[in-house]
Amino acid sequence: FVSSLIYNPRYRNVARKVNALLKSYKEVSGFYFIDNSNIVYEHIWRDKTHLNNEGTIIITDNFIEALNRRCEA
Repeated sequence: FVSSLIYNPRYRNVARKVNALLKSYKEVSGFYFIDNSNIVYEHIWRDKTHLNNEGTIIITDNFIEALNRRCEA
């Protein structure tokens, strides 16, 4: 399992590039990619680094969903 980088206003462009690279490598490398693109600016805490409560719930759901999908496969 490899998790995408989450939204960060300071590193937005770098995160997009890294996530695109990870997505392209998942087929070749055989890892399972966890997409966190549903985490947006509104899910970042005031410190602009950590997730707020809603963001934490979303990323937790992303991991649980990925694990469940992988176990079903």
